[in-house]
Amino acid sequence: MTLIEEWNDLFKKNESIYIYGAGDIAQLLVDQAKKSGFDEKIAALIVSENPEKYSGNFDIPVLSLGSVIDKGTLVLIGVSKKYYEEVFSSAQKAGFKNILDG
Repeated sequence: MTLIEEWNDLFKKNESIYIYGAGDIAQLLVDQAKKSGFDEKIAALIVSENPEKYSGNFDIPVLSLGSVIDKGTLVLIGVSKKYYEEVFSSAQKAGFKNILDG
């Protein structure tokens, strides 16, 4: 199974998805979701701080980590490997239960 097939399968299996990140990797995930017709399943992008800094870059909501109430929704980590551990740890500490590498 290719990476794109895996992403598409995740979108098919989940009612909605958060993407944690707002850089190039997150943009790739958003673009692929749009290309595959799943962009309406992206609930929001999550960032650690300053969501207003990123909201102009995307046509979907950008929320701060602390403001997200629904902890059961799948979170795809959309950051480079350099920041992955830090972001994954932050998502866990925030109480998210379903976290995957985007």
